Amino acid sequence: MIPEMLIHLTLWGNNAQILRTYHILLGILATFFTILSASLIDVIENIYIKIFSIIESISISLLAAFSLGTKSNNVRAAWRKLNTAIIRFNANLIDKKEVIQAYEDGEALIGGVSYSSEQIENLKMVNLKMYQILMYNNIF
Repeated sequence: MIPEMLIHLTLWGNNAQILRTYHILLGILATFFTILSASLIDVIENIYIKIFSIIESISISLLAAFSLGTKSNNVRAAWRKLNTAIIRFNANLIDKKEVIQAYEDGEALIGGVSYSSEQIENLKMVNLKMYQILMYNNIF
C-alpha cells in the first residue's frame, strides 16, 4: 500500500474520533447545565445560575458555530472512502490511481473549517430570550 495513504487513514480516523468526542462532550455539558440552571433557579445562589448559563451558552455556541456533528460525520465518511479503497487495492481490485482518487474525494468531503454566522445569530436570539427570562425572575 502507499504509505502516505495509511498515514492519512490513521489521521482521519483519529480526527473523526476527536471531533465526535468534543461533539458529545459539548452536547452533554449544554444539556446538563441547562437542566441544572433551570431546575435550581430558586434553590441556589444567583452566581451559580450565571456560571451554569455561561457554560451552557458557550457549549451550544461552539456546537452550532463549527457544526461539529457534521464535521465529524464528514471526516468519518472520508475515512470510510479511503479505507475501502485501500482494502480494494490490497485485494488487487483497483490500482493506485483509484486510491489517490479516493484520497482526493475524502479531502473534498472533509473540507475546511466551517463557521456558521447564521447559526450564531439564531443562538444570540435564544440566549437573549433566556436572559430576559432570567431577568424577569430576578436571577441576574
